[in-house]
Parts: sequence; C-alpha cells; structure tokens
Amino acid sequence: MSLQSRAAFLAEYLFVRAASDFDRALEIALAAFEHDLAHPSEPRLMDELRGLSVKAVAA
Repeated sequence: MSLQSRAAFLAEYLFVRAASDFDRALEIALAAFEHDLAHPSEPRLMDELRGLSVKAVAA
C-alpha cells in the first residue's frame, strides 16, 4: 500500500470515529486486518489504527 493510500485510510478511520460511525469504523478495522494478513512483509496497518485510539503518555 502506498504511503498516500495508507494516510487516506487512516484519515478516513479518524473521520468516522469522530463522527461516531462505529459500523464504518469496524469495516475499516476489518479491512486493515485483512490487509495485514495478505501483506505480512509491510508495516501492520492494524497497529497504526490501534495507536490512533490510544492516549499518548508522557515519559
């Protein structure tokens, strides 16, 4: 997946989460999971989605 496609995917996920469209957010998460299974040599998209949902903690 190109860097632009990856960024668009993550942006859509953030948008639907902000809009509380949890059905679409689940569809995006499942698509990310399927992408990770189909492309094991690429960085994991699900890890990035999970990272967007976690509050940052100062060290």
